[in-house]
Amino acid sequence: MKKTSGFNFLNQMRLWQKFLLLGLFVAIAVLLPYVQTMRTSQESIDFKLEEISGLVPVNAIVKVIQLTQEHRGLSASVLGGNSADASVRSAKEKEVDAALTILEAAINADNRTSLKTSMTVIRQDWRVIADSIANNSTDTRKNFDAQVVLVTKLLRLLELISDDYKLSLDPNNSTYFLIQAATVHLALLTEFVGQARGFGIGRLEEAKRLREANTDPSAAVSAADRERLSNILTGIRVS
Repeated sequence: MKKTSGFNFLNQMRLWQKFLLLGLFVAIAVLLPYVQTMRTSQESIDFKLEEISGLVPVNAIVKVIQLTQEHRGLSASVLGGNSADASVRSAKEKEVDAALTILEAAINADNRTSLKTSMTVIRQDWRVIADSIANNSTDTRKNFDAQVVLVTKLLRLLELISDDYKLSLDPNNSTYFLIQAATVHLALLTEFVGQARGFGIGRLEEAKRLREANTDPSAAVSAADRERLSNILTGIRVS
């Protein structure tokens, strides 16, 4: 029985058919890596576009954090007895309200469901803080603590925004560490410095009020206050 070669069909093909088959093989060999390269490039472009879109809410929340920290210091001054800062504090409250509205709009614009819950809680906490000052139903320490908690929640939301927009996943080492420095380490350092400033203002204003009332001003700073300030300073050193 005659054995048929697997290449007999090539011998039976015309020259133009052989060139066509060869061209098909070459096209496949070239096309596959090209498609893979294009897919990788598109993924990289999509990743960068996602990061860029996250800059809007990141800038918005950084502004909110900054204004809230300033408001905390002014509140400590006013509640400590310095009525001269009352109008400035009130104006700063309006700035925080406006900045929160911008942040909320940025989150809603992209329909980031995972961020909306945190944003709602922050809005509610801020309203309670502002109302307690307006109704004179809080004191320096309680207000300071409430605003520290609020800023902590804002910092957590900043982290969530960075994660949601993939800013915390940047594959480039230099860019990654720059983003981490700006959104995590610098934010924490600024917060601890802000806490030291706000806490110090509150104690100094209370000491001034006690002195004017012919009372021992050292009563404005308790042992717990000294421990609190020590912890804040430790936070500054390690941030």
